[in-house]
Amino acid sequence: IFWKDLNGIYLGCNKAFLKDAHLADESEIIGQTDYEQVWKEDAERFREDDRQVQESGVPKLNYVEEQPQSNGRRLVLSTSKVPLRDSTGEIIGILGIYEDITQEHETKEVLREQEKLLLFQSRQAAMGEMISMIAHQWKQPLSSIAAVASNIKIQQILGTPTEECLNEQADAVLDQIKFLSQTITDFRNFFIKDKDVKWIKPVDAVEDALRIVGKLLQNNAIALHTSYFSQREFKAYPKELQHVLINLIKNAADILVENVKEDRWIKISTRDEGDFVVIEVSDNGGGIETEIIEHIFEPYVTTKDEYNGTGLGLYMVQMIIENNFKGSIECTNSDEGALFTLKIPIDFTVLSDS
Repeated sequence: IFWKDLNGIYLGCNKAFLKDAHLADESEIIGQTDYEQVWKEDAERFREDDRQVQESGVPKLNYVEEQPQSNGRRLVLSTSKVPLRDSTGEIIGILGIYEDITQEHETKEVLREQEKLLLFQSRQAAMGEMISMIAHQWKQPLSSIAAVASNIKIQQILGTPTEECLNEQADAVLDQIKFLSQTITDFRNFFIKDKDVKWIKPVDAVEDALRIVGKLLQNNAIALHTSYFSQREFKAYPKELQHVLINLIKNAADILVENVKEDRWIKISTRDEGDFVVIEVSDNGGGIETEIIEHIFEPYVTTKDEYNGTGLGLYMVQMIIENNFKGSIECTNSDEGALFTLKIPIDFTVLSDS
């Protein structure tokens, strides 16, 4: 705590302020200005804040600033300044108070760096999974093209090709090539950054995800059941929601392939719930162990082996839903398997960060 007159001359302070000023007694600072203190290089900035408060009569509250120290370190402060008035109400200076939040600030910086690392690792893992899914998408078309080419060669050897037959086979190859081209477009669009908020329908969000992972389900004999009970539009970042749904569907598929031999299924449903859209993804993979499900959204927690899981997918899913959509995600076990419930507000842009 400190107080100054209209000329920026110190009139007094408490012991905590003296400690930061590297002074032993209050008498050492009375009569001095910021230009004589260890933070003299930033003195004009501090005095400008003082002038604004004195001239406007309006307090300046809880703003973050730095205070240089003689050892080269800079403290991070949460500062408030209010007009200092005499008994008649006339402004005679300023009264300031600040709290040293350096440690809290440094901790937040460390957490931000860790979050950046987790995001990078998650994106790398997602890239690997996308390449794997491209392989699933391309496997059948490439096999079809190879079969047509082999058939044409056999017909040439036997001398039996007809113009009509060749045209049909050429059309079949072109259809498969068109499918391969569309697949590349879908996957390329997935990685294009799009931070524009758009009004979308739940069915469109789900179908966008299924364009990427649908072939994976088919190739692994996983039945897909969809129930779209919500047709109401809601605000979203479409690419981020697609990432969330792909992750949930891919995780369910992996568990089914590992644990279920036949009658595999994934159910996706949507419904309205007040001012929220609810999307549920469930499977019959047997569920998640109790000791894991309690920590399922924490980084590096995974139900997969070390070669197939990074433990970052669901962590990023939760970050997207809670931080970017102001919604919630819950994981529970049903009688047959895991159930993930997404609850997304109709318009997250009108909600505060609190």
